[in-house]
Amino acid sequence: MNVWEPYNPAIYFLHTVMGTVGVLCAIIALGSQKGGKLHIRMGWVFVVMVAIAATSAIGFSFTRPSPLSVASSLFTYGLVLGAILALRERSGWVKFGERVAFALLIIPFIGLSLMALLPVGSVLGIIPLPPPPPGVPLPTTSDFLFAIGFTGL
Repeated sequence: MNVWEPYNPAIYFLHTVMGTVGVLCAIIALGSQKGGKLHIRMGWVFVVMVAIAATSAIGFSFTRPSPLSVASSLFTYGLVLGAILALRERSGWVKFGERVAFALLIIPFIGLSLMALLPVGSVLGIIPLPPPPPGVPLPTTSDFLFAIGFTGL
């Protein structure tokens, strides 16, 4: 079992590096003087890095459907857009942007909440889960442990 399949290792590496750089820039921005040059520059680098990481997470779904990646990316876009707009003077565009940011936060939340109810509905017999695609084995706990590198005690 190859943990890279079906993802492109270069895109996965880009996603990881950009996300890490974004988090480090956020820490620097939060720790610096608010409104200072360092705060503003690191804040914008954070926005760009996180946007690239979120976009690459959506790209993962092109090779293997991943609703969680798409939902978390949309949620991330909403958070970043909301943070940018919070610093702007109120105008028609800012009000529109706030509505978009709210939609980017609430739509993934509702979708993930409904997805979380699928197993509960299945256990209760209300929602039948679709069968797995033909030829795809069901993952087991040992497959998961192997994928994350746990080989035993």
